[in-house]
Amino acid sequence: MLNERTDEMIRLSDEIQVLLMAYRIEPHPGQIEALRQHSDELAADLMRIYRLPPGAAPQLEALAQGA
Repeated sequence: MLNERTDEMIRLSDEIQVLLMAYRIEPHPGQIEALRQHSDELAADLMRIYRLPPGAAPQLEALAQGA
């Protein structure tokens, strides 16, 4: 079971890295502003990737709704 979870975490980590690259977020001082500009999209993508049920991540849900 641990091996299955490890494989899943590696896959999810790879997906997050692809998402961040897709948003062209680079490690420089403008990174925070880029995150703010795309936070709703990133939150929605993370909720889909992790298959979070409603209510499991209220902060992500609020970001995804643009609150």
